[in-house]
Amino acid sequence: MAENKAMTVAEIVVKTVTGEIPFAGTLLSCIIDEVKSNSMQKRQEEWMETIEEKLRQCAIDLETIGTNENFTTAIIKATEIAAKTAEKEKKVYLANAVANAIDFSADESILMIYMELLEKYTVWHLQVLSHFVNPARGIERGDEYMGGADSPLYRRYPHMRERADLVDKIVVDLQNEGMLSSGNYMHCTMTNSGMYAKRTTKLGDDFIQFISS
Repeated sequence: MAENKAMTVAEIVVKTVTGEIPFAGTLLSCIIDEVKSNSMQKRQEEWMETIEEKLRQCAIDLETIGTNENFTTAIIKATEIAAKTAEKEKKVYLANAVANAIDFSADESILMIYMELLEKYTVWHLQVLSHFVNPARGIERGDEYMGGADSPLYRRYPHMRERADLVDKIVVDLQNEGMLSSGNYMHCTMTNSGMYAKRTTKLGDDFIQFISS
């Protein structure tokens, strides 16, 4: 197998077809081995660095962590999710969730709902939701007299403007799941105060708090 790792995918296919190496599952096995030894290993290392750095900031001892059921549930789920993403920002959200699970007072069902949402949402979902907790936070507030709620969002995340269609879909996703208030406020004409109005629901606020540092 070490020899196969050095071959390109095309070479493996050719050698499989010509019978030089067995057909059944060989190409897939080589690809999976390569992924495991590179991408998956890199993701695991990044996750370990991120979660260790976060936990060092927590004033807790190992015995407390070892007997904390919510922490155990969260770190098992977060480690599983981290292996599925290459986005470092997603790993930061996951690490925050694990740390916050230590003092999470609600039952495990609510914790699991939050973790499943964190697995489901893209970084863009999380950025949009976080923005609408306080649209004026951390950005220079424009002096536009009229506009839509999308204007401050794109001031915060300029790269999203090019895919406004996806952003609209994300907003609808979050509205349908009770994270954002309903309404067509993204593109409608509003006053300046309306453009910068809070749009998250209590569920959205609680979820963002759970995944924030």
